[in-house]
Amino acid sequence: MELDRFIFNRVYKKGFEALDGETGDVVFVRRVVRSILRQEAEEAEEAEEAEEAHLTHAEASRGATVLRSLPEHNNVISLVASGDVGPDFYWVVDFFDVDLCSLIYEPGGHHVNMPRIRFIMRALLLGVDHLHRHGVVHRDLKPMHVFVNRATAQVKIGGFERARRTAVPPAPLPEDGYSRRTSTWYRAPETLMSSTFDGPGMDIWALGCILAEMVLGRAMFMGNSELHQLYIIYRHLGIPKEEWPALLPDWHPRVPELNLMDLFPPEVLPLLLRMLSINPANRISARQCLHDPFFSP
Repeated sequence: MELDRFIFNRVYKKGFEALDGETGDVVFVRRVVRSILRQEAEEAEEAEEAEEAHLTHAEASRGATVLRSLPEHNNVISLVASGDVGPDFYWVVDFFDVDLCSLIYEPGGHHVNMPRIRFIMRALLLGVDHLHRHGVVHRDLKPMHVFVNRATAQVKIGGFERARRTAVPPAPLPEDGYSRRTSTWYRAPETLMSSTFDGPGMDIWALGCILAEMVLGRAMFMGNSELHQLYIIYRHLGIPKEEWPALLPDWHPRVPELNLMDLFPPEVLPLLLRMLSINPANRISARQCLHDPFFSP
């Protein structure tokens, strides 16, 4: 890949805003440095810095291959170019002026009202349905990977560095590192329990967490470790009364349960509970979510 076609304008924490000299479009260029060592990442002071540093050259290249193979979709980020430049790997994608995390936590209070929540969730579900229909699991959905264009009201899913095709078996956890590197707050219970299960249900869980965060103005499950994350999930959703699926260990902690009706409006709660089923086999699909009464007020 040649970087000469891009005119760099502004530096951000994770990359650069640039002008594509061939098309005239504004793009975002992300650099994945091959030389970052895992030990350096683990010593990083900020958790997000550690997470970004953990992204390897191989993962970035694999994620770009997955994204390039997908047909274009209005709610999925477009890959303009990607490839090696010297020792490092570069992604070039659509530029968006804000991510959903910034939108939720804008100074001055919670500004994501219910009509906007419906609009954003519909866009995300359409994008995820597109991924799943083409055999791709995102594996790292979170507000920082949802991009919004204020001027055009476009909403697109990004952050495909850890995406995988469902037909490809996941690498063993010690090598794949999913349990250590993906944001804990948006991870499904089966991945917190060191399962190798890597199905579409993990994306639906993450979308449920994003829906809850837009409604509450804060993350719903804010654990500081995998075990603490499970404790918080069970405190909100309760211990499953059904027979546990084989991929979950026989662990039944005693935790006090919260009343979700005190946290969420009645039009949101039924959909949320179907997306946040602890058993991944019981989670509804993205397409089923789109037919929920929540989107037909």
